[in-house]
Amino acid sequence: MPPIRNKPYLDCIAALRCNAQARGSKTWFTYNAAYKAISNYPTDIKSPAEACKIKGIGPAIVHALQKWFTPSNNQQISIAKPYTPVKGSGACALLIALDNTPTALSKTAITTLAQPYCNGKPWSGIKTLTSKNLVDYNEDTATYSLTDTGKPLAHRLAIQHAAIDEEVESASPSFPPITPIIFHPGTFDIVLIVDVHEIKGVNDRDYISKQLHELGVAVEIRDLKLGDVLWVARRHNDGMELVLDYIVKRKRMDDLVASIKDGRFAEQKARMLHFGAARVVYIIEDFVSPNLQTITAAISTTQVVDRFFVKRTKSLDHTICYLAELHKTHKAFETQTLQGIPDEHIDHTTFLVLRKHLATPHLVTYQSYSMLNSRSGNTTLCDVFASMLATVRGVSGTKALMIAARYRTPQGLIAAYNALDSDAERQMMIYNTMNKGVGPTASMQISKCVPRERATYTIPGAKDFPVSTQRYLMVWPWDLCIDSAQANLSGN
Repeated sequence: MPPIRNKPYLDCIAALRCNAQARGSKTWFTYNAAYKAISNYPTDIKSPAEACKIKGIGPAIVHALQKWFTPSNNQQISIAKPYTPVKGSGACALLIALDNTPTALSKTAITTLAQPYCNGKPWSGIKTLTSKNLVDYNEDTATYSLTDTGKPLAHRLAIQHAAIDEEVESASPSFPPITPIIFHPGTFDIVLIVDVHEIKGVNDRDYISKQLHELGVAVEIRDLKLGDVLWVARRHNDGMELVLDYIVKRKRMDDLVASIKDGRFAEQKARMLHFGAARVVYIIEDFVSPNLQTITAAISTTQVVDRFFVKRTKSLDHTICYLAELHKTHKAFETQTLQGIPDEHIDHTTFLVLRKHLATPHLVTYQSYSMLNSRSGNTTLCDVFASMLATVRGVSGTKALMIAARYRTPQGLIAAYNALDSDAERQMMIYNTMNKGVGPTASMQISKCVPRERATYTIPGAKDFPVSTQRYLMVWPWDLCIDSAQANLSGN
């Protein structure tokens, strides 16, 4: 293979072009044209000054070549590496958030989606991304999207973050051999279950079930412990039921706004995550609401951070038609073999680990589903602690579960705070301890919600009770939320 003509000059122009691309400079086009001109030049260039004879090479390029090849200048221009933002920076978080959604986003939406991946304020990185031509701003719609240059980088960062975010099981419990429950094809029916609280109005409580019946759907009404709609496989010979790994939560737009404000939305998502259903669908029925930015941010967070599927419907009738279509899809399970975990192997504390331990997907019986998701009968201190944390602004359901798993109880968190000397240490404690997943903003918000000392409050008139009774009338603010959990654990 013949040697490349004028290779030293081509290497110089290539390095300059790479530097321009890394800076997002328009001089890239100038260097690119110069590279092509030198590549097509038929004779050898003896000096940088001779390059000015080549069409497409101007004084600026000649000066750059002279500076590169000046003997007294031993430090040549280094080839810049492609730009990669630091993990946890605002630029990195914004790119990951944009990679996770196919549509352009407003400033509010992109900031909300990027916050879980950022250690500070995500929006601080937008200027860098736009200057480097990685993110494009549309003035007409006031939205941001990835450029063709930014898409590969954003996707690579998202993949790296997902790999790092995989939790390492430090001490997985051992499980005895499990003989699964087997539902053979043709031996069971798929039945749709609707929560008893899902109604059209107080005077028309059976509207949803009647409409589904008319659409040919086998439907029953029950008091569901988690979700508003689910499907069960019911065996013909004994009536045993396995819950399919598919849960639907229905929200009207006005109810969604109210649940965001009072914390129910975060608490409900935390419970969904804790059950570990493979597929969670949020149906949001359109309803006139002035809080469009709040709604958009909540929907985006539910899709990207919590990995739930969001379906927007126009009305209750539209929702019913959508459920009927889902039911037709689930009828396909009747031709498949289903495996279930026997009730005796279900333990609330190890359930998620057990599901990961099993090589193939296993369902749970309806009895186990009710037990696992009961608000009172099976609530542990750690569960309630996670629900409390999920109500703190900036703390998602996933973050709440991670923090609760580390500190176990509110008192464990308070004790950790009290072991520190300064407020600055308290504010950054969770961020420094968790290492990943919880940013400094969320860490500071949690520290503000936790009292430094366990302040007590005495019920008026307590002094008139016997001494042995008075201590039960002294309560702590955080403990008020966990009385039922403590009673269940102690058997009282």
